[in-house]
Amino acid sequence: MSSHLLIRRITQPTDGELEKLASIRIESDNDLRPNFITDLTGSGTPLQREIWKAIIRAGCLAGYHFAAYFSNNPDELIGEVTFYPPGVHVMADEEQREQGWNTAAAKIFPEKLLKFVNVNVPAYNTAVTSVIDPSVKDRSWSVNTLAVLPSYRRRGIATALLREAEKLVAESHHSSIILETYGWNVQMYLGLGYQLVGSHAMGVVSEEGEQYPDLQVFKKDFSLSSDFLSIFIDPCHWTLLRMHRH
Repeated sequence: MSSHLLIRRITQPTDGELEKLASIRIESDNDLRPNFITDLTGSGTPLQREIWKAIIRAGCLAGYHFAAYFSNNPDELIGEVTFYPPGVHVMADEEQREQGWNTAAAKIFPEKLLKFVNVNVPAYNTAVTSVIDPSVKDRSWSVNTLAVLPSYRRRGIATALLREAEKLVAESHHSSIILETYGWNVQMYLGLGYQLVGSHAMGVVSEEGEQYPDLQVFKKDFSLSSDFLSIFIDPCHWTLLRMHRH
């Protein structure tokens, strides 16, 4: 029996879906080192999974969460992406934080949380604002994490997820911006019509002593509108960074 790739939106994830989606993000954490989540929780820890579940729940609540799967196995999720509409940011309100973040954050070692708040977040915000005007971000869409399981990569799944999410952009007559800190995926973005706007050094060292890569910003125009859609993917695929700005 033939099988084809499908994308569906998840609004209220089941426990099983949460486990699969968190596993996809943890696999990406393992590949994208260093990253902010692993710095906070360590690699392969229950807390790492708990935080990702909280982020996923918040994304399903406040944004648009899409998951990829094959038609012959709809329960096996293999990739995901989350889009936030303009003016809505990751963990920026208490309703989102109540999806599990508050409980998980209380378990983070205080010194790690302080470094995240006082060093990592300001460094990221400085890098971002050096490349793109904050007012553009404030009227922009954003994407929190584009991730595909390693065994399914290079099969067009990430492209399909982006295309599905870009339909939201077309409907709102915006253009898009991707923030990317790692060298991989660049060719995919360029191939999809995104243009490199600029880059800036993060200037942050991980808990393991690794230097964070430079932040790169990509933009793609969808219409002649003066508004913008923003897609952010960063050291930990853009996740908890905006919550401490409010």
